Amino acid sequence: MGKSYSGRYVRWRLAEGALEPYDPLGDFFIDGEDGRVEELETLLGACLVALSEGVSRLQTESRVLVDVVVEPDAFSLERMGEGMTVEYRGRVARIGSINGFRADLRAAARMLVEVLDAEAGRIGMEKPQMTELRAVAAG
Repeated sequence: MGKSYSGRYVRWRLAEGALEPYDPLGDFFIDGEDGRVEELETLLGACLVALSEGVSRLQTESRVLVDVVVEPDAFSLERMGEGMTVEYRGRVARIGSINGFRADLRAAARMLVEVLDAEAGRIGMEKPQMTELRAVAAG
């Protein structure tokens, strides 16, 4: 099982070296039809959970700020018809399909949960709870 995920819009790559199943550090990217947003050396689960919550809020709000607790900056999501924009630290990614982005977040979360559960088992630890991340993965 790889230590990265690459979907249509969302990509992550775990940091090199020992994997910490409870606080997985890595690089996080959002690639739009136009533009890219990235956060290097961050807690991947926190990014996935925050963005999933933000996308859910876009159903009733046209623009939302999504605070990733572990980072000083927030993601700004704006609905644009069937698509959206994601702005972060002055960079913008234009996403053609909110539903496609949501599905990609779910798949990215599912892959991260699988990798972390496998690593916990490999090193003889209990599987991490990651309640919010598991909820994103389950859809």
